[in-house]
Amino acid sequence: MARTIAAKSDDPEAEYERLIATGNFDLPKVFAEQVIYYISDHTAISGPDELIIAPPETRQLDYELEFAAVVGTIAKNVGPQDAEKAIFGYTILNDWSCRDVQGRVMSSQIGPARGKDFDGSNTLGPCIVTADEIGSPYGMTMTARVNGEEWSRGSTSTMHHTFADAITYLSSARTIYAGEVIGSGTVLSGSPFEIGKRLKNGDEIELEVAGIGILRNRIQLSY
Repeated sequence: MARTIAAKSDDPEAEYERLIATGNFDLPKVFAEQVIYYISDHTAISGPDELIIAPPETRQLDYELEFAAVVGTIAKNVGPQDAEKAIFGYTILNDWSCRDVQGRVMSSQIGPARGKDFDGSNTLGPCIVTADEIGSPYGMTMTARVNGEEWSRGSTSTMHHTFADAITYLSSARTIYAGEVIGSGTVLSGSPFEIGKRLKNGDEIELEVAGIGILRNRIQLSY
């Protein structure tokens, strides 16, 4: 966000440094203190090789490179010692975002709303790899390619909280269900917005997580 704002000034680099120095663009402390989440629409799921059609009002569709844990049990008040056992397996998640729409609606302090809520906006795949096959999920390389060119690279090791932490938190006073999917959040540099790039109509996006596979989709934009 600081880069985007700074780009409009006469001296973008100086303005960027000034904005960062204010501390207004630091990660809020609450992210480190507890698991932060929002709930996505389970009817807005898409799969490998499906065409992702952006809502007509957006002018900035972004991929988000994430991986995800799939819950394998029905449980409530899961303790830290049992949380790992509640994970059935892992998959890749592309949490598509209309970045311009999201930026406007987030000022409401309610949530991303239409910015992340449209048909097919949660893409999962290409498979679920069971937890016993993965072993530790916190050392896998994550990459994103657009039309074969690498745009993003990161690691599952950079998560602020583990999926076990998330299950313990989410199941407190609330039942979790087999089949629920918990996204990791976007890996650092894992979206075009973060690296100053933009997707174009017809682009093919491939998200890869080592040990899981490649999730591939093409996009259709109205701009």
